[in-house]
Amino acid sequence: MINSALAGHDDVSQWKKRLVNVSLLSSREREVFLLLGNGSANREIAKRLSLSERTVKAHLTRIMIKLEVESRLQAGLVSCVYQLDARSSIPG
Repeated sequence: MINSALAGHDDVSQWKKRLVNVSLLSSREREVFLLLGNGSANREIAKRLSLSERTVKAHLTRIMIKLEVESRLQAGLVSCVYQLDARSSIPG
């Protein structure tokens, strides 16, 4: 799923530049961010985290501002890169 989301995006480095801003996310924003990167819809995220869809949208707005991206898709790509980076740094 993650690799297919990045297919056609030759310049993954543009998304990697945004990884430094992930540290600016609150713990709840990070939960939303990670689910976004897994391809979850707002409704799924809301259900999984026991939030309203409106609250999820508010979190996504703040996530996009903090990551300096313009869309939900771009935030999702940053999340994909973040998760790939985390997986590649796990030994074993």
